[in-house]
Amino acid sequence: MDSEIGSVDETGLSNLRAEWHERFPNSPSAMLEYGVAWDVITTILGREWLVRNLPHASRDPYLRVADEEGTLEAFIHQARVTQLAQHLFEAQPVENFAPMARKLRGRSLVGAAAELRVAHLFCVNGRRFRFVVPSGERGSDYDLVVTYEAAEVAVEIKTKDDETPYRRKSFERTLSKAVSQLPVQGPGVAIVHVPRSWPVDATFAREAEGLVADALRRSRRLNGIVAVWEQWLTLLPTGYVCAVKFRIFENPDPKTPVEKLLVLLREIDG
Repeated sequence: MDSEIGSVDETGLSNLRAEWHERFPNSPSAMLEYGVAWDVITTILGREWLVRNLPHASRDPYLRVADEEGTLEAFIHQARVTQLAQHLFEAQPVENFAPMARKLRGRSLVGAAAELRVAHLFCVNGRRFRFVVPSGERGSDYDLVVTYEAAEVAVEIKTKDDETPYRRKSFERTLSKAVSQLPVQGPGVAIVHVPRSWPVDATFAREAEGLVADALRRSRRLNGIVAVWEQWLTLLPTGYVCAVKFRIFENPDPKTPVEKLLVLLREIDG
């Protein structure tokens, strides 16, 4: 695989938009942005990545296109493509972007997209942060480090595939793995993206708060856990809109307290 990561600057993005508008002047703006998004992704990640992840050929379900237009799955696909392009574009100036993007080309997109979504939120809120280059060492392979209140807060992001049914043990393992990847010293936050089916699952709704509270009690290295999920709502007369929901859990007794951490965690809701 080509090891080089491409780049798109503001001028290049404007040129791509102008080319698509010139080629398809009567197309809806959403479809034009969808085309531009694929060009941005291809420029940054490379054509080999594109060939493997074309919607109808991809084995990764994250970007798989729906068979019918106008369905919820079709809207989700289009939103994911445009968001992935936007978040990649925004993250280019961030320290260690290239190693993160190279790793992205060989990993499941659901986890990579979640990491980039958090990076996007830090970008729009003006936070200084960097991607962490994987080392293979326990306690050092978290995803991001964000500077906040004179502290460096380690951030680990975990994601469950949309198709994953809720199982108590699976959720507990996800929380435990997130904790293990955070450093023993210094503040740390775990962000867990759960499938949109889980919050409406009666068992998850009954058990989740207690499981998160248990994780916080067992590990003082955790300053907080943020649960995030998507809720797609019907938009009349046609279409859908995505509402990103979140729930914040702060550790009342972390090893390394961070003043006003709740302000930072609330930015995760976008």
